[in-house]
Amino acid sequence: MQETNLQKIIVPLPSKGLIYPIDSPLHKKETITIREMCSDEEDILTSLNLIKTGRAIDTVVKNCILEDNINPDKLLAGDRNSVIIGLVLSSYGNKYNVDVTCEKCPDINKQYEFDINNLPVKYLSIEPAEIGKNEFEFVLPKTKRKITFSLANSEDNREISTTVQKLKSATNSTKETNISTRFKRLILSIDGNYDKTKVSEFIDRRMMPIADSIALRKYMDEISPDIITKQDFICKFCGNEGEVNIPIGFDFFWRG
Repeated sequence: MQETNLQKIIVPLPSKGLIYPIDSPLHKKETITIREMCSDEEDILTSLNLIKTGRAIDTVVKNCILEDNINPDKLLAGDRNSVIIGLVLSSYGNKYNVDVTCEKCPDINKQYEFDINNLPVKYLSIEPAEIGKNEFEFVLPKTKRKITFSLANSEDNREISTTVQKLKSATNSTKETNISTRFKRLILSIDGNYDKTKVSEFIDRRMMPIADSIALRKYMDEISPDIITKQDFICKFCGNEGEVNIPIGFDFFWRG
């Protein structure tokens, strides 16, 4: 573990470490130790190159994790969110101001204040097909095909976003491919066949009815561990009351 005079913080791992390989420092760990940010992280967060490549946040995460040999790319998305919230809390405090658009008006509530302290943790609710493997099973309700899939980590989400943008640019189309691209990345096998070509064919040849697609995505969302960022919101203009999810992105991370 790295030595530092900066404040150390222990944050929960919503996955409880159950999806990390046995040789990973995070295997079956329920918490991770991080440190608060310093001027080094400010330099990273103002690096135009890192911002452009989308690596600024992950570089900061890697810097501030005190356990050795942790690859931020392999952090499950919910575990990464927990680290980010811990870093923001320790470095900036619990108040977070962000512009929120009302669904009813729709006016923009400038710099609406949220409290990010003590956000609820949504822990992994089921065990993976095998402890130490990011692999889960699901039977499609309509076609009865047995699917195994992984939950997205930081690298998966970045690659999915990059692929979607490349496809839009290559075809000069406004067609969105978020769902099919995500399925191709995260579905590991179909009826025990782990051939990625077969997985792609299953999706591209329209062999998955929309009922199965919706059911699979719903199940993925239900079991995905994360930090619950939903908070109460009251529009300053029309008085509409509701809940909004606080976005965990670059703006959340950088207050400079």
